[in-house]
Amino acid sequence: MKRKYIKVFYRVILLVVFMGFQFYLVKRILHLENELIFLHKTLNILLDEKLSEDIFIKEKLKIISQYIQDKVLAVRILKAIKKYSSIYELDSDLVFSIIYKESEFNHKAVSSKGAIGLMQVLPETADLVARYLGRFFYDLYDIEDNIEIGCAYFHLLSRYNDLEVALRKYYSGKYFEGEEAKRYAKGILSYYDSLKMME
Repeated sequence: MKRKYIKVFYRVILLVVFMGFQFYLVKRILHLENELIFLHKTLNILLDEKLSEDIFIKEKLKIISQYIQDKVLAVRILKAIKKYSSIYELDSDLVFSIIYKESEFNHKAVSSKGAIGLMQVLPETADLVARYLGRFFYDLYDIEDNIEIGCAYFHLLSRYNDLEVALRKYYSGKYFEGEEAKRYAKGILSYYDSLKMME
């Protein structure tokens, strides 16, 4: 009988300890969550201060924020656009227009044809471009990788074609003479012109 009471006593003690530990964990998680919210707000304030110095990012943030609520993610996309447009000698407004048309700034977008990410690059195209760049590892779902490969690909196309034809080839490859490809190019050029008028 005495052993039975001892077992019950130990079970009660274990239950109390376990509940106390659970309470501690919940409290700790809530504390960490508050810290993360505070850090996120602080980062947004710092970004606002920094962005006031960068006209491209400041202006495009007004547009991209209609599609992306996370300012940190939006700025990361815009910085990558600016960086790789410069490296591959492209107009950043043009790259912005392509991304708007291709994915509406959704870096996880996948088309019915298997094109991936912000610039909707097909894996087989990405392999060829990555080889040209001397890259062995990349991730088309990664913002920087996708924009770099997309910009490098469009740079190669625009070296040998005028802008409209390059856009059509970017969209349809060897089927660039089709009506769908022509509509695609005109849509991007129209949006691109509207961005230029806003400057």
